[in-house]
Amino acid sequence: MRPLVLHPGVASTLFAAASGAWVVAELALRLRPRWRERGQSRVRQPDPTFLAVFAGVGGGLTLAQAAARAHVAPLPDGAWWPVIAGLVIAAIGIALRLWSILTLGRFFRCVIVIQPEHQVVDRGPYRVLRHPSYTGLLVGVLGLALALDDWVALLAAMGEQYADYMARTWRLVPGLW
Repeated sequence: MRPLVLHPGVASTLFAAASGAWVVAELALRLRPRWRERGQSRVRQPDPTFLAVFAGVGGGLTLAQAAARAHVAPLPDGAWWPVIAGLVIAAIGIALRLWSILTLGRFFRCVIVIQPEHQVVDRGPYRVLRHPSYTGLLVGVLGLALALDDWVALLAAMGEQYADYMARTWRLVPGLW
């Protein structure tokens, strides 16, 4: 049986709503500096990093959906648990990303730049993590991939770069594991 999120019904509606809301939020964040700077004469440099990240995440999720449609490696006892767990994990990741961005406030940019009067932000999620926005992005993508109920979908969302990364780094304790 194919994953529930690929059948018409509640699961696919929830998956589409979560994915769509996230895309809208990301695009709004991308446009936010433009709204604040309206009327100011500034020359904008193109941002290839945003496009690369957006293409990477979008491409990974597209591959994950293709893998889920083939459903070659379903998760054990699939059906509703991957949908529920995946969407909860995705929501946590998205919330962490948005909390991080709101904590940065005017210092948030899609491109990392030092701005006038820039300061180190060490409150909110930045008390614990250096890059909670990126962590939230990864957690959100993994959650959506989990909702697709297939091991191959999870690997596709992470991509070949992550497989290479896993091959050259330790899991938890360098030299041991």
